[in-house]
Amino acid sequence: MPRDLCRAGDAIVFNDVSFSYSNGFALSDLSFTIRSGELALIMGPNGSGKTTVLKLMAGILKPSSGDVYLCGINTKRVKLSEVAKYVGYVPQNPWMAFFNNTVFNEIAYVARNIGLSKEEYEARVLEVSTWLNIAHLLQRSPHSLSEGEARRVSIAAAVTHDPSIVLLDEPTAGLDYLNKVDYVNIVQKAVLRRGRTVVMSSHDIDLLTLFPEAKVILLNNGRLSFNGYIRDLLSRAHLLLSNKLLPPAAIALSTYLNELLGIGAEGREPSVEELIERTVLRKDVIGELICS
Repeated sequence: MPRDLCRAGDAIVFNDVSFSYSNGFALSDLSFTIRSGELALIMGPNGSGKTTVLKLMAGILKPSSGDVYLCGINTKRVKLSEVAKYVGYVPQNPWMAFFNNTVFNEIAYVARNIGLSKEEYEARVLEVSTWLNIAHLLQRSPHSLSEGEARRVSIAAAVTHDPSIVLLDEPTAGLDYLNKVDYVNIVQKAVLRRGRTVVMSSHDIDLLTLFPEAKVILLNNGRLSFNGYIRDLLSRAHLLLSNKLLPPAAIALSTYLNELLGIGAEGREPSVEELIERTVLRKDVIGELICS
């Protein structure tokens, strides 16, 4: 799989992909494309098939039918060890993936095992740990880290071998809003700005506002419900509700105010400032509503 194929064109293609576990189908007839350098969110309620899709992208699972292509290469035709050279996978629970005695060895593991020289992987570990502000942790045990530190180490371990595609499984699960913003900044700095294709699986609706330019692939019961961009999804908020997801707070407020006062955002997410301004401009209507 030549690396330059991953830097242009289509990074990931699902062509009529279905997958079944022993207890039945998890995914049915999925077809979509993610272009190189793009950020995509795989969203849907719990049990919709998000993690299964990510594992198919990582080559951990193979389709029961249909085909998954990474940078033009069919994953059925290459070994997992070959896919690992071009894909970085960040699990939902970073501690479950840690098995080395130091943070340094954890971050260096994939780079070392795909054949980089000692000089190469040591230089990359230092570079990536500096980006992520974890260089001071390199001699610590990964099991002694705080949650925020562990998530940074998990990202570092996934990108040190310079993959073209980075997959993050439920990366913001359990984080409050400020920590989500911090995590988004980390992803922007260490992954997206370096031209990598990024795919996140999540049911966290806040990501729609934190990554406003992202592509969204919406799943429900293993089937594709929406394949497009956030701006289009937010203009059709009923799709979120029908797929057991609540719209972002600003969208819900805008929809309510539009119904009440006619001050909605006409298909795009308004800022809080815009909502306040439009509400103030309609104070006459608000007064009439209160009086009535």
